[in-house]
Amino acid sequence: MDPESYKGTGACINNSVIQLLIDELDNFDCVIPKWDQDFLEPLFAIYPVNMTIETAIKSINSGNYKLRTLLNENWNINYLSVENRIKPLDEKLISFLNLNHLSDLEKNGILQNKK
Repeated sequence: MDPESYKGTGACINNSVIQLLIDELDNFDCVIPKWDQDFLEPLFAIYPVNMTIETAIKSINSGNYKLRTLLNENWNINYLSVENRIKPLDEKLISFLNLNHLSDLEKNGILQNKK
């Protein structure tokens, strides 16, 4: 495991979870993981590329930088349960860890400290 490849959010994404998102895209515009408390994981989702780019440009030009503005009310969105659908594939849910520093990997037991 190369620690340098773990820079930025979402560095420990499980391939099986990615495949699940792709499989669940069928007949939907996008797939977004959603927790039981209605919290969304918009950084770990699949979006329609062209429509998302258009929406992002409009949002940026209007000074709105919130990620939620990318969601179009006309999209057919598949909200995929984190607890029921993703957790069986990623038991510790490391796909959703916020990783910004090497120490974040160590704190979460993903990388052993070699000091």
